[in-house]
Amino acid sequence: AVSPLARIVNEGRKRQGTPSGDLRGHAVADQRFQLRNLLGSGSFGRVYAGTDSRTGEDVAVKLEPSFATQPQLQYEAKIYKILAGGKGIPKIHWCGQEGIHSILVLELLGPSLEQAFVSSGRKMGLDAITKVAQQTLECLEYIHEVGFFVHRDIKPHNIVFGRGAKADQVFLIDFGLAKRYRHPKTMEHIPYRDNKRTFTGNYAFAAVNSHLGIEACRRDDIDALGYMLVYLHRG
Repeated sequence: AVSPLARIVNEGRKRQGTPSGDLRGHAVADQRFQLRNLLGSGSFGRVYAGTDSRTGEDVAVKLEPSFATQPQLQYEAKIYKILAGGKGIPKIHWCGQEGIHSILVLELLGPSLEQAFVSSGRKMGLDAITKVAQQTLECLEYIHEVGFFVHRDIKPHNIVFGRGAKADQVFLIDFGLAKRYRHPKTMEHIPYRDNKRTFTGNYAFAAVNSHLGIEACRRDDIDALGYMLVYLHRG
């Protein structure tokens, strides 16, 4: 029998679609990665599904203009390298600069939790929600304790299901806003601050303290996860 979580993932996969983009059919990283369909785009740049010509593996290729006013991709690549090997952390294949783009190549994953949720008619059973909660907590524990990072952007769009044998596994993505809460060598914790003038994260799911201008800590990732779970339960 197909599990409730698997049914939701399958519905989400149908919604991913294959819209074309300007670079469809091109190859990047010294012709290694062939770009196929556009998966998404935004202020950060674009994400394409692609193929690694050396191994035949499916990959996700993130492209960010090298002239971006607030570049995040190379920083995000460093975080993926630090967290490499953790369960629920996508495998990084390549990163670097080429032409007018910063490029980050990751393993190709399945639909986001948001895509799966919408495809299921905005209904998710408690069993499926519990599995998502447990696996996301494990991811957060890993990035908090191994990398000393606070994600700062927990939302359904950044929780993504795997593919194939990993279809029931959730992955945590988009570390562009992540920040270390503790120095990895001295173990010194960042100081408390309550006068931040800029908001970081997603307005719908961010912790109350983030809205109040208080420096983010591990608790705020957990708060955001809690709000996300309520969203999944209530629709």
